[in-house]
Amino acid sequence: MNDKDLGWLWRASSALFPQIYINQPPGAYPESHNRTKTVTFASHQRMVDDQLAEAMHVRDSVEDESERPSVFAYGRAFWYDSLIGNATSGLMQPQDLALTIARPAAHGAHGVILWGAHLAACGRQAWRSHFLTFSRRQLERLCNRSHRHDV
Repeated sequence: MNDKDLGWLWRASSALFPQIYINQPPGAYPESHNRTKTVTFASHQRMVDDQLAEAMHVRDSVEDESERPSVFAYGRAFWYDSLIGNATSGLMQPQDLALTIARPAAHGAHGVILWGAHLAACGRQAWRSHFLTFSRRQLERLCNRSHRHDV
């Protein structure tokens, strides 16, 4: 089945919600016996861009612009290990947080939904100091920088 076959579903949807969870900080991780997996910022960006590009492609497959669903990306502000179901090392670093916030804007998404029980667990003060220091001006700069890069 391709996107055209599911056009009825996309037209009936009010929004699409691609997930752009970045699970691990950059580094080398054991993958299997005698093998490691190297996670880089570039691999994070590629995954986020691929997820968003597919959602935008699906949205754009609806020919009538007035029926196109909105796109809201789901993201987390924490490193999250899906195998153990737990936050692994706290809040993301600014570069990966920028991917979670700025790349959806660069692709034309309508917004980002940051969620997870860990948001409350980090404490209000830590949340403020980490995210509110990400001022509006910094976010605009990140979004503008993302718009200039090939999407």
